[in-house]
Amino acid sequence: MNAAEDAVEDVAAVLGPDMYRFAPEGDHFLGEAVMVAFAGSLLGAFWRGFSAGLHGTVEQWGTEAAQWLTDRLRKAVTGSAGRDRDEAAQDAAAEAAEAAPDDGGGDRDTALDLAQRVLADALTTSGLPEDSASRYSQAVRAAAETMLNPEG
Repeated sequence: MNAAEDAVEDVAAVLGPDMYRFAPEGDHFLGEAVMVAFAGSLLGAFWRGFSAGLHGTVEQWGTEAAQWLTDRLRKAVTGSAGRDRDEAAQDAAAEAAEAAPDDGGGDRDTALDLAQRVLADALTTSGLPEDSASRYSQAVRAAAETMLNPEG
C-alpha cells in the first residue's frame, strides 16, 4: 500500500455510526465501501484546509467547508453502495492523494492546526457531535501527517 491508501484505511477504521447523519433520506447501509469513501472525502477536505492555511485563505475555505463536505459525504453513500470495498478504497486513496499538496512549504504546523480546526468545525456544523468531530479530525490529521512523512 502507498501512503494515501494507508491514510484512508487509518481514517476509515475510526469512523462510527454517527456518520449515518450524512446518509440521504431512506434506508442506507454504510458498509465498508462507504466508510472508505467517507475517509477519502475527509482527507480531501483536510488537504483543502491545509492548502488554504498555507495560502492565507483559510477563512474563505472555512465558510465553504461544511457544505462541500456534506455534499461529498452524501454522494459517497449513493456512489459507493454495492461497490467492492477494494475498488472504493482505491478511489478514496486517489481522491486523498490528488488533494494532498506536492510540497508543504510554508508553516506546515500552523496549516495542519488550521486544517484540523476547520475540518472539526465543518463536521460539527454538518451535525456531528463535537466529540466525534474532534476525534475524526484528529484521526484525519494523523493520517495526513503520515502522508506528508511516509517514512516516519
